[in-house]
Amino acid sequence: MSKPKVLVVDDDKYACDVIKLMLEKKGCDAIVASDGAVAAEKAESEKPDLVLLDIMLQDMSGYEVLNIIKTNPNTKDIPVIMVTGKDDYDSMAKAKGLAADDYLTKPFLSDELLQKISKYFK
Repeated sequence: MSKPKVLVVDDDKYACDVIKLMLEKKGCDAIVASDGAVAAEKAESEKPDLVLLDIMLQDMSGYEVLNIIKTNPNTKDIPVIMVTGKDDYDSMAKAKGLAADDYLTKPFLSDELLQKISKYFK
């Protein structure tokens, strides 16, 4: 079986590097996008098995990216986990309303992230 492919979307380069390293240690291929437009494009062109998506991006919100992914027939079935510093109920509810599959607040322990993503790789 091929390695699971994960698209990591965050405008914080350090966060991307740390998450990418964690994923690669667990045998995943990690692709990085630092803005929403690139993320939406890579979701379609790379066909990742999972997207880890920050809400706060420079060019558009993670909610907008989530909406693009979930309304595109070519990407709508890709699971998306929101990975964000926003830990309030409204942010979580909005993400859920836009069909986010899961939600993880920063800062998180590496085990928390790996546990969340393991549900999507059988």
